Amino acid sequence: MGKSVNRVRAAAAATGLEIEIITLPVSARTAAKAAAALDCDVGQIAKSLLFEGADSGALKLILVSGTHDLDMTNAPAHFGEK
Repeated sequence: MGKSVNRVRAAAAATGLEIEIITLPVSARTAAKAAAALDCDVGQIAKSLLFEGADSGALKLILVSGTHDLDMTNAPAHFGEK
């Protein structure tokens, strides 16, 4: 497993969270590809989107259903900045 997988596993364990990490044998760069690789519906896939706050520079992790798009016009209401 790669370094990032080990970091995720360690972070989860440090919080007492039990997780199962699945490594796919094919590319899963889109929700559709991930769903096909896992033989499930796209709506069962969570897209993780990472943005940097325009004012603070703080990172914002957003999880969205594979069937939905993110409306960035709502960012200021949710995060207090663009």
